[in-house]
Amino acid sequence: MKTWILLLLAGLLGTTAAQAQISFYGEWRREHKGGLHSKVWVTPEFSRSEYTDEKGETSVTILDVKKATAYIISPANKKIMVLNNLRNLNVNDMLGLKIEKSRRTEKEYLGIDDVDGRPCKKYNIVGYTTSELTGEESVDGAYYDWIYEPMVASNYNGSIKTDNTIYTMDRCIVLRNIRMGPQPTHLFEIPEGYTVMEIPKGGLMEMITGKPREENQQNFDDTRDAFKKKAEEIKSATEGQDKSQEEKIKALLEMMGGQKKK
Repeated sequence: MKTWILLLLAGLLGTTAAQAQISFYGEWRREHKGGLHSKVWVTPEFSRSEYTDEKGETSVTILDVKKATAYIISPANKKIMVLNNLRNLNVNDMLGLKIEKSRRTEKEYLGIDDVDGRPCKKYNIVGYTTSELTGEESVDGAYYDWIYEPMVASNYNGSIKTDNTIYTMDRCIVLRNIRMGPQPTHLFEIPEGYTVMEIPKGGLMEMITGKPREENQQNFDDTRDAFKKKAEEIKSATEGQDKSQEEKIKALLEMMGGQKKK
């Protein structure tokens, strides 16, 4: 799955139900390189996004907001990938492995910034994850987001500019050629005659390995335990104030089965 799709899904599912709803068409444009990144159509019930890669292949994503289900469509291959329960979907369930202990996001308001003549609230957003493998927390992504208040609604978060490289390798993309109003209903119809694939309960790992989630998790846990054991051995071999740097290196090589200490 192309990660830019998450931009649309996050924008449509991360808002407050008590707000008003909007409908619009817009084009995500590359701010610095120029050119079209993707097209979006948004209504209270559905959304559609079209992205064409450098090879000229187009991917279409249709989101059913009420069902929180996304249909990722490949016209060239006549295939549809279905993602269900998006509001509760997390990295562990998506992959089919418990690789994250926790995830959190910090959001800092930086003031008002102009985007194509529109006053936007600029935010610095930093994501953190705690790894199941190491137990340590690390930055998972940091980016700026520009929110245009008149477009903040229950079905859209109001973003009209972002430099989040999770979604695009371009430095920044800006939502332009915005046209408010009802959108054609046929754009949100799921095509017939396509091969439909749903991610199994075991996640992407089950699709790749053909093994159930429990077996894939056990293999991961074994790797994690071996990693932790090796890390502890390395720490034990190199720690100690009374050892010189040369002695620490010799001890490490001996532990790893390399040069023997004379």
